[in-house]
Amino acid sequence: MKIYNIALWIVAVILAIGVALSSYVVAYEVRSPERACAIQVPPSSGACANLAAATYAARRQKNAKAFVLKLERAMALQGYRAEPLSANALSTLIAPFREKMSGKDRQALLELAGKVTRRNSLINAELIESAGYRDDKQAFFQWLSRSMLTNNEARKSYVGVIAQATSMPGAVEALTPVIGAAPKWAPDYWRAVVLHPQSLGNAAKLRLALVKRPWRQTTIDAMDERLVLGLVQYGQLDEAFALADSLAPLTWRARGQTNRLINGRFADQPHFPPLDWELAAMGNLGATIEPARKRLLISAIGGAQGMAARQLVRLSPGDYTLNWVLSSNADNSLRFRIFCAEADGASLPPVIVPAAAGKKQAPVRIAGDGCNWRWVSLDIFLPDDAAGIDVYLSDLSLAPTGSATAQATR
Repeated sequence: MKIYNIALWIVAVILAIGVALSSYVVAYEVRSPERACAIQVPPSSGACANLAAATYAARRQKNAKAFVLKLERAMALQGYRAEPLSANALSTLIAPFREKMSGKDRQALLELAGKVTRRNSLINAELIESAGYRDDKQAFFQWLSRSMLTNNEARKSYVGVIAQATSMPGAVEALTPVIGAAPKWAPDYWRAVVLHPQSLGNAAKLRLALVKRPWRQTTIDAMDERLVLGLVQYGQLDEAFALADSLAPLTWRARGQTNRLINGRFADQPHFPPLDWELAAMGNLGATIEPARKRLLISAIGGAQGMAARQLVRLSPGDYTLNWVLSSNADNSLRFRIFCAEADGASLPPVIVPAAAGKKQAPVRIAGDGCNWRWVSLDIFLPDDAAGIDVYLSDLSLAPTGSATAQATR
């Protein structure tokens, strides 16, 4: 694992440098500095420095060990004499010295060049590379952030680098102050990181850190829902619940009460499904929560089969009581089903409870079969020739009794 993490870090550094050099070359190819440099008038000094930096960056993109040519140095020096604060001239002139300097002097030179300008991609690339090979993750992410704020062309690729690097040890601590400052690229980062399964665990830890002081990023958005769903899809159920429980409103679950179901009274629209209710939305079957009336409406037509509503619940082994109020079930088409949600639990037998109409309850026994997370699902099976139905479910609870009470963790 340690070798993998080191390899991943090196890949992230190489990708970051490659993106910086590529964007730099593209930008100065567009501006055609060679034409301006060829015109021998005073403004051409700056253009020559641009040309020197662009040609050096292009060669270095192909060969990381490329050195500055005499002609490039002469053009950069010409630009520097005309404009001592020319970032392009400095980025070319410092390259030969940087290779000969000791670590501290080299870093000091790079940081001084970085203070001259925030927008020079070549200098930023050097700073990113230096931070990467020093294993300074915080500086690495900070320089990437600065580059993204000043270079829209590189932002998309840099975001991918950061999303991939999120999986590394130490990334959460390094990224927290960077993303805690709410940079403009943060939404792009969250959209990218949910696409990297290996980064989801650390992304959840990062999001939890941002809830705390001094960042206090407590507003729930669509990417928070996506992150929780991604954790669920890749089997990180405990992490998904910890994140959702930290972000959701205080009314999300009845803390201190025995009901193991979230939003069992249907008083709110779902937050973070499937840890809250995941509702059917198909052509022949749909479910809708009506918070004002505290009920779930289930509508179906003949031939509808499948899940109307379900929720992931962590249940300890033991005895429970399932309570509900159902407006009708004339065709006996509705039933509750509780079954293992974990990858290795597909063969475990489910618990089936017919959903009788009226105010009802039924005993439920959860086996000690090693499965911690289970689906609590309300399923419907309507024959093809059956009439459509509209039924209401309310006051749904699953409460432990006996041994399950002592073992319950939610």
